[in-house]
Amino acid sequence: MAMILGLVLSVATVYAGGGGEAQGSGAMAAGKTIVIGMDQEPETLDATTNGLHLVRWVTDPMYGRLIRLDASGTKFLPAVAESWSYVTDKKIEFKLREDVVFHNGRALVAEDIVYCLEVQTDETYGGVQYNGFAPYVESIEAPDDYTVVIDLKSPYPAVLSIIVQIPIFAPEAADAVGTAPVGCGPFKFISWDKNQALKLEAFDGYYEEGVPAFDYLTYNFYAEYNTCLTAYMSGEVDLINWMSPIDVPTIEGLGDSYTQAALAGIYYFQGRMTDEPFSTPGVMRALSLAIDRDEMNELILDSKGMPAWLPLNPNDYYYPADIEYKTDLDKAKKLLADAGYPNGFTCSLLAPLTAVEGVMAEVLQAQLARIGVTIELDVLEVPAFLDKWRSGNFDLAICGHGFEIDPSVLLNRWMSTDTRNYGHYSNPEFDKLCAEAVVTVDQAKRKELYYKAYHVFVEDSAIIYCMGENRYSAVRNNIKGLIKTGPFNDYTRLTIE
Repeated sequence: MAMILGLVLSVATVYAGGGGEAQGSGAMAAGKTIVIGMDQEPETLDATTNGLHLVRWVTDPMYGRLIRLDASGTKFLPAVAESWSYVTDKKIEFKLREDVVFHNGRALVAEDIVYCLEVQTDETYGGVQYNGFAPYVESIEAPDDYTVVIDLKSPYPAVLSIIVQIPIFAPEAADAVGTAPVGCGPFKFISWDKNQALKLEAFDGYYEEGVPAFDYLTYNFYAEYNTCLTAYMSGEVDLINWMSPIDVPTIEGLGDSYTQAALAGIYYFQGRMTDEPFSTPGVMRALSLAIDRDEMNELILDSKGMPAWLPLNPNDYYYPADIEYKTDLDKAKKLLADAGYPNGFTCSLLAPLTAVEGVMAEVLQAQLARIGVTIELDVLEVPAFLDKWRSGNFDLAICGHGFEIDPSVLLNRWMSTDTRNYGHYSNPEFDKLCAEAVVTVDQAKRKELYYKAYHVFVEDSAIIYCMGENRYSAVRNNIKGLIKTGPFNDYTRLTIE
């Protein structure tokens, strides 16, 4: 495991700046600029059809939202909608602010919201929220310029958890969402130089007074994490969006920086359940029993994370307290033998080359070798990984996601009917429990249904959750006000001292 721990760079540098007056010539020369370091670059700026965190990290300042989450990630706050209310358990009315303007200068009206919500109900559009929104929506209407009414087919407790993620953009600029979005957020698009930087400018027509408090927001893109870290150490960037927890002591030892973290993500690996050996009962459960989650947390997250078994925050109301099992290599080997693989087997493991998942692949390879499973690593740059993963072209695959307010948002993606179920896990009992729970309003009944669903899910182990991550950012001392809500950083409220 020595290679796994070799992530920390020893770099002797002199801090060259950070969060101050922009240098150079052109439109960005006069104002205060904050530069964010990223070890990945999105393929698109279209957050309406691409749900990757990577896309949201760079586009959230541009798009608007009907509502937003508070800093804890557990409460909904007004945004473009100044208020909302349930007329009935199947009808929601949103009242819009009357001072919202798109970046092209046009005033936002209710029909714009209708458009942005309706595209997520159009199967041909390919919207990120289609699976969690379209099946439950009867109609979306604008009775006047500042009112939006959503009629649901049935009660749907998760609806606000979906709406909070739907981007608001100018419908007349729909063709530009992938390259130069026209939103109503606090920053507007300036330029995107591929493989280099995305540059945004504060929008002086933004409705919230005093936001943003600086002039330019730039995302610098680097080929890999260590290059991004070096850029921070040299003063080229002011903030690292997502850093390895192993480097926390290095950053905090600089004297001009601090780190900030929030429980943000959870990592899993899954099997392609249509193929042997993974479709054989007991095989995936054996792999789960071979995983040492505490060791993973120590080696990958420097013990700054936590073991995980489910796609749910352990503090959540719906979390079943009796789901937890320890590593059991003897039982894992017996399950493999009973399934017809007494000597194990060989398979490939697909993973994205990120600061966490790339290393997780190496740790998983070593752990599964203990029960005779030989892993051939297939660690790819993120775009190439996504192509293979989404096409289901893998034996095993590593990925991760953030936490959500409502349990259905994450659990339902593993239903057999969900288009994001790339490993094709299918269990009719699990599907039935999830389908009933998602429309159940009574909390006690809903909790009982999810309790049963989670137990079926873990028993099948087609998707094996391994560890939760406290996601760290590196920040210069003169930059304040970073808000971390789950896996997302709100840069729009930063200040420079």
